[in-house]
Amino acid sequence: MPAGKICHSSRSMPARFSAVQSPAANFNKGASIHPTNSSLHAATLKKQCNARPCLVACQPAPWAAEPCLADATDAAFVADAAAANTQLMEAFPDSFQELSSLPGPTEDLSALLHPLTHQQHHFNHSSAPAQPLPGPGSAAAAAAAAAAGDTSLHNRPGLNGLTVGGTSGLATGCFSVSATMPVHYTVQEVSGIFEPHNKALLRGVVPGSFPFALGPEPAVTTGLRRLVVIDSNVGRIYGQQIRAYFAHHGVEAQLLPLPTCEENKHFGLVEQIAEAIEGFKINRRSDPIIAIGGGVCLDVAGLAANLYRRNTAIIKVPTTVMAVVDASVGIKTAVNFGDKKNKLGTYCPPLGVLCDVSLLTTLDARHISNGAAEMLKMACIKDAPLFDLLEGNAQQLVASKFQSPAGAAAIRRSIQGMLEELEYNLWEAHLARLVDYGHTISPELEMAALRSPSMLLHGEAVAIDMALTTELAWGRGLLSDEQRGRVLGLLCCLRLPLWHEACSVKLFMKGLEDMTRTRDGLQRTPLMNGIGAAVFVNDISEQEMAAAATSLAGYAAEHGCAAAAEAVAKMKSSLAVKGAMAAR
Repeated sequence: MPAGKICHSSRSMPARFSAVQSPAANFNKGASIHPTNSSLHAATLKKQCNARPCLVACQPAPWAAEPCLADATDAAFVADAAAANTQLMEAFPDSFQELSSLPGPTEDLSALLHPLTHQQHHFNHSSAPAQPLPGPGSAAAAAAAAAAGDTSLHNRPGLNGLTVGGTSGLATGCFSVSATMPVHYTVQEVSGIFEPHNKALLRGVVPGSFPFALGPEPAVTTGLRRLVVIDSNVGRIYGQQIRAYFAHHGVEAQLLPLPTCEENKHFGLVEQIAEAIEGFKINRRSDPIIAIGGGVCLDVAGLAANLYRRNTAIIKVPTTVMAVVDASVGIKTAVNFGDKKNKLGTYCPPLGVLCDVSLLTTLDARHISNGAAEMLKMACIKDAPLFDLLEGNAQQLVASKFQSPAGAAAIRRSIQGMLEELEYNLWEAHLARLVDYGHTISPELEMAALRSPSMLLHGEAVAIDMALTTELAWGRGLLSDEQRGRVLGLLCCLRLPLWHEACSVKLFMKGLEDMTRTRDGLQRTPLMNGIGAAVFVNDISEQEMAAAATSLAGYAAEHGCAAAAEAVAKMKSSLAVKGAMAAR
C-alpha cells in the first residue's frame, strides 16, 4: 500500500479510542465537542468515527483486533472521563494553556487540539491519500524535515502538538501514537568479494539516512572499522584471505569465528556476538557489522545486531545456496528455543546483502542439494518455468554447484520469487504465506532429527515436507498422477530425501498442531494446485495425514529408502491407516 494511503479497519473502533479520536475526526466538519457536557455519549462518538481510518501504511488498524464495548459501558466510560477531565482542568488550569496557539476556553475540547494536527490528519475517506495542508508550520512539514534529518521542529522547548493525536491527551488522558517504519535494502550480486580491488565489503551507512541506506564504495578506507561475524568453516577456508583484504585497505577488523550450525543455534551465540560488539566498541551507525556464512550464521548475527543498541546495521554475505536464495533475502532473525526451531527472533532488515556465487564452489554436494530444496519450493507453488529449469538441469546444477548460466538463472528466479512474496508482508501481518510451503511439519521434523543418529539439514526437512504435502495435494485431486510423479522425481534428482527414520504420523500431526498455533489457530497449509500454483487449506485430518504418509513411505521404499520400508510395515498395520487407505 502506498505510504500515506488510508486503509480502513474491518471492525469498529473501541469506544475508548473513539472518545479520544472523534474530535479530530470532526474538526473539518466544524464540529465542537465539550467533554463536560453530559449529553456527550458513546453513540455520538461511534457515529462521528464511523469511517475508522488508519494512517499506518500496510498494517491493520491498531484497534482492529480489540472487542467493541457495550453501549452502557461506553457511556459510563465517557461520563467518568468527562468528570475526571473537569477536575483535572480545574486543578491545573495552567497545564492546559501551555501552548500559546490555543484559542478559546479550555472547556472546549476542540480548542485543546493543536491546529497543526487538523492539517496533518484531515481524514479523507475517498480512495485517494489524505493531503495535508501546506505551510512551514504543518505537521507534514515537520515530518518531512525530520526525514531529512532536521529535528528543529521537535527538539525545542514547549509542547508542539506534532503527534497523531495532537494535544487531545491533555484533556482525555489518552495519547495516540502512529508511525511507519520504512524499509529499503538491496540484494546484490558481487564477483570476487574478497579480492583486494573490490571495495563492496567496505560500504557503510549513508550518514543521516533513514531507513539505513548502503553507501557507495568508499574512496578512502583508512580509519574504517569492521566487526566480522563468520562461520567457523568459512573462516577456515577464507579467514586468511579476509584478514589480508582488510589489512590491504587499512581497515581495523576483528573476525569472530563461530560454530554456527543447527545444534548450536541458541541464544548463547547471540550473547557471544554481543560481547564481541561491546569489546570492539563499534559506533552505532558508521561501523556496520558484517556477517559471513550460511543461514544459521546470518540468523544469529542478525538477531544480535537487532538487539544491540536496539538496531545496529548489518551487511550479510551468504556463503551457501540456502542462504543465498532464502535466509539472507528476508528480514527475519531467530534462534532455537528448547527443542523448538526459531521460536525466539525479531524482524531486522539488513543494510544490504552481497552475494558472490563463487563462494558456493567450496560446498559439498549435500549442501548444494540442501539449498536447491528452497528453490524447488518456489518453483512448486509459484514459478512453473523455474520448475522446468530445475527439472531439465537437475544433475548438472548440483554437479556444477550452480556455476553455470542455468544455475545463475535458477538463483535469480528464486530470489525474485521470494522477494515478491516477502516484500509486501515483511512483518507477517498476513499468516497465509506461500513461502511457508514445505515449512508446516519440517520444523518439528528437523528438530526431532537432531536427536536421531542421522540429522537432517534444513532443506532436507523441507524436502520431506514438500513430498508429504505433494501426497496430500494428490489425494485431494489438486495434482494429477503425472504431476505427482514429476515432483517426487525431481526431489530424487536433486538428491533430496523423501523420508527419515524420525518420520511418523504422530510427529507429522504434532508439527501441524504446533504450526497451527503459529498461524493463529488455522492450519493455513499451502498445497500445490498444479505445478506453479497453490491453495491454502485448513482441514487436514489425522486420517488424511496417515494416508499421505503411507503413500509417501511406499514411494520412498520403492526408491531404496530402508527407513521408509520399515515405516510402511508399521503404518499398514494401523487400523486408522487401513481405514484411510480404503476411503481413498
